[in-house]
Amino acid sequence: MNRVKYHLMQPVMIISDTLNYGMPVGALAYVVMIESRGFFGTPYYIRVPSEQQEYWSPECDLEPADAWITKESENVIRDTLIDFALATGNKALFEAQARQGAKRE
Repeated sequence: MNRVKYHLMQPVMIISDTLNYGMPVGALAYVVMIESRGFFGTPYYIRVPSEQQEYWSPECDLEPADAWITKESENVIRDTLIDFALATGNKALFEAQARQGAKRE
């Protein structure tokens, strides 16, 4: 039995468009149908409300919305702390944030 990563009506973020379907990368979408047969290369049919369109998508082009928002929030906070450290000349804060960013990548 083929296991699916996402479930119906789960919010997902489109993180890439590997098959060049014209999907809006960075847009929020919802899984509206799942094709669970293993030979089907694009098992997720997603709806993008901002575009009012649907697309078939492979799993690699999607990421759970909550995980994406958490990751992006952490990046914004780290970048802001780096900017603050540079503006105030706080070398210790800058080095701590630079090390933390290097560990994530």
